[in-house]
Amino acid sequence: MRRFYALLAATLLATVSFAQKPIRNANTDASIGKSARQTINLADGSTTLRGNYFKPTANAAASRIKKTDAEETLITEQPEGTLYKDMYYSSYYYLNFYNTVLHGDADGYARDMVVADDGSIYIKNPISQLSTGTWLKGTKGEGDTIVVKMPQPIYEEGYEGDMYKYYAAKFYYSTVERWYVEDTVDTDMKFVWRNDSLICTESTMLGLLDEYSGDWVGFGDLNLTMSKINETAPSIPSDATVEKYMLEAHDTDTTSTYAVVDVAIDGSDIYINGFPDNYIKNPCIKGTIEGNKVTFPAMQYVGVDSVEHAHVFAASANITVTETFGITFNDVSLNSNPVVFDYDSANKTLTTTGNILFNYGNKSANEITSFRLPELNGWNEVAAVPADPVFVEWLDYDASSGYGRFGVNLYAKDVNGNTIDPAKMYYNIYMDEEVLTLYPDEYIALSEEMTDIPFYFVDNYSIHRYNDKRRIYYYSTGFEKLGVKVYYTGGGETNASNLVYYYVNNEDTGISGISSDETTVKSVSYTDLSGRKVSNPSKGIFIKSTTYADGTKKNIKIIKK
Repeated sequence: MRRFYALLAATLLATVSFAQKPIRNANTDASIGKSARQTINLADGSTTLRGNYFKPTANAAASRIKKTDAEETLITEQPEGTLYKDMYYSSYYYLNFYNTVLHGDADGYARDMVVADDGSIYIKNPISQLSTGTWLKGTKGEGDTIVVKMPQPIYEEGYEGDMYKYYAAKFYYSTVERWYVEDTVDTDMKFVWRNDSLICTESTMLGLLDEYSGDWVGFGDLNLTMSKINETAPSIPSDATVEKYMLEAHDTDTTSTYAVVDVAIDGSDIYINGFPDNYIKNPCIKGTIEGNKVTFPAMQYVGVDSVEHAHVFAASANITVTETFGITFNDVSLNSNPVVFDYDSANKTLTTTGNILFNYGNKSANEITSFRLPELNGWNEVAAVPADPVFVEWLDYDASSGYGRFGVNLYAKDVNGNTIDPAKMYYNIYMDEEVLTLYPDEYIALSEEMTDIPFYFVDNYSIHRYNDKRRIYYYSTGFEKLGVKVYYTGGGETNASNLVYYYVNNEDTGISGISSDETTVKSVSYTDLSGRKVSNPSKGIFIKSTTYADGTKKNIKIIKK
């Protein structure tokens, strides 16, 4: 399922996130591109472009830009003409991140373009990693040539009482300055518009220029292209019979993610609809049945992610799972072979040794969500009691940082080990006897308060998911115990797990959950991470094995400080 994108990204975020918040352009109707988000996590919008990159110029009137050929008004409204909605945008991006120039493929963005009656073209959000909400204008030249005259204003913002403007401009790499500088000699950037495609013919970068310093701001794109996408996303036919299946994706060899999906068969066509995630509503893939085999193509268009403004594809993929510092990572690459399932129509099962990747773009792996070794089984909903949560990590509240942290395992299983529908599960957090409400002023990635937390919910700020584990930050102190209780609404009933508490001052320090319905303990033993039995564990990490009077056993990790 969803993973960290790279160790580098995690390292960069860990080292800079408390020094300076990264950028979010809350005043636009789009968002920072996915490629940049692999390294920059969206912040709370409290900082500005200028605050991040520049010291304000003392004399704001002292502009260095020659404006004789430039359009001087930001184009914020959609121009008149023929709208080409959600063109397939790709480029090679450059991004200055804390004086380190990051770069890579920006593939599969969804960008709007307008062709006016006089042949002029307008591109909305032309810079891939910075969504400005404005349009860049190009005028018709000879033949199918489009000329974009620059510098051209593309973005502005207020900062400390002044209004600052930024321009789209041409840049080249100066071997003298060893940096990107504006091309002030040949300022026009040329494109060709043919066969419903706009292609940049320049070998220089389209970048963002600061009006007052004349410097490159740190956003830019090379080899920009935009093409009309002619593919349509599949959907289940209205007259097809839909059945419920339980999808299991094997995140690792021992942990899985579950979801109830719709499966429909229409002749030799088979549809799977409703893969879990929040990137696109009810994504659907279409395959072909031939005897006891079901084949899905190696690359299939599934629609536009309206949040990230990017085209989404379902692809065959190679997935290698690795674990670093207790966190699971996917090494993902595209596979040109189709995904083939073994199909048992009588028992309603589909199994495969392949992997399904939901991906931004179709040229390289840019993972949204992956489903490793997916299998599907016919499923009927029944009432059930969810399995108890298990505490696996604890970090005491630290007054200097203003937060503490805990880890808890949550299982999409009932007390008998049967899989249940995670879409109908949620959990509550308790501080002592009170249910905790998450408020946006503390949990800043939330847009509204939350008490019932959906089972697979993450905000990637205060609430993270690593397979079964949830790592959750808390911002209060003074309680003696912290609890978690899981609920399942299925089969016409709502049932709850035991309320499991972690006692903050428990002498068995670290990762130990104590249930309000705890059974009598018969024996306790400890082993280290090498499997050696330890009679009196001291400092370190150990596996605590508890045997209860009813014969059941429970193994948990504990930390001795």
